[in-house]
Amino acid sequence: MKVIFFNLPAYGHVNPSLAIVKELIARGEEVVYYTSANFEATLTSLGANYRPYPISMEFDFAYLSLHLVKFSNVMMEKTLQLLPPLLDELRELQADYILHDTTCMWAKIAAQQLQIPAISTIPFFLPLGGKPKPSLWLPILKTIWRAIPDIPAFFSLAKKIKQQYGLDIRRMKDTYYNDEALNIVYTSRLLQANSERADKHFVFIGPTISGRQEMMDFPMEQLENSKVVYISLGTIMSGQQTAFYRLCFQALKTLDAVVVLAIGRETAIKTLGEIPKNFIIRHYIPQLAVLEKASIFITHVGMNSLQEGIYYETPLIMIPQTLEQQINALRAEEVGAGIYLPMEKVNVVSLRKTVDKIFLQNSYKKSLNMLKNAFITSGGAEKAVKAIRKHVLNGELKIES
Repeated sequence: MKVIFFNLPAYGHVNPSLAIVKELIARGEEVVYYTSANFEATLTSLGANYRPYPISMEFDFAYLSLHLVKFSNVMMEKTLQLLPPLLDELRELQADYILHDTTCMWAKIAAQQLQIPAISTIPFFLPLGGKPKPSLWLPILKTIWRAIPDIPAFFSLAKKIKQQYGLDIRRMKDTYYNDEALNIVYTSRLLQANSERADKHFVFIGPTISGRQEMMDFPMEQLENSKVVYISLGTIMSGQQTAFYRLCFQALKTLDAVVVLAIGRETAIKTLGEIPKNFIIRHYIPQLAVLEKASIFITHVGMNSLQEGIYYETPLIMIPQTLEQQINALRAEEVGAGIYLPMEKVNVVSLRKTVDKIFLQNSYKKSLNMLKNAFITSGGAEKAVKAIRKHVLNGELKIES
């Protein structure tokens, strides 16, 4: 069978899908994968056929992650631009079914237009309702306030989508959460809040960490026989954090540990000033390899980083940068994976105290071990592919979720 996979050009969306791609190809399926050229080498190494989108799919994710209605508008604009040439390509490709990241509205519409079975993959927590926690009220209000100028365009674009393609968009969520009759969720039921509300149409497979290959030159030998603190604020927001990196120098320069700091591609190391002797700084870090050695993970708590930290049973200090990451941090703290430290409360003293607290406490290990076991028993890519094939071939959803 031939499957076409649509995704955003973002590591947090592509990386979770790689193990599924690998499993599909191992079972003899042809995988055509639409995303950006950044992922071409990785996809072709797995045996997939990389394919670029027929229009530019550049996104300013750092800006859009803080302006969610603007993000919705950009997704609708891209959908309207993309679908005419994309539908022509899909008619030529003659796919048996479509897999798509849940944010890819164009893929949902294309499947409906061409009457092809479609399955959604979901790389974040499901929005299963419930009242927001009090600590989220102010961030939500700030998000609404920033959104006011973008609201007229939202409804105008939603009207065009409905007129041209019949998809009814009434809420912002409808632009980035495009579920299908079958949805593959890259987490466990244990970590997902309110998971009892997710019915048979949602198959939880845990994070697909093993499908990712890391090929970077890094002095792993310097981490042997030492405590290790790993710091990374992700690929999207890392270029805006020079002041935070210097704060980390001051807070951790006397710590009896090796501190590994990932600064991303946009920050020049020379701009950081004098670097403490116990720090190793790189633009990119082989995150999985370092987490395997790490004692503490200071993270923006994006979904991939959250689950990778749990998988390697590394206690988290969570400093979220966006509303979505704040939701992640609250849930992770609730289940005992680490400590939520809001960015506005981060200073030299608070960061050092939080690091010292985790080093002195062993309570996180029990929770992390339980959460990791839930990941391992969730079924992974093999379970996802079994559910996909059953759904496509038989239209059945009898697999245990």
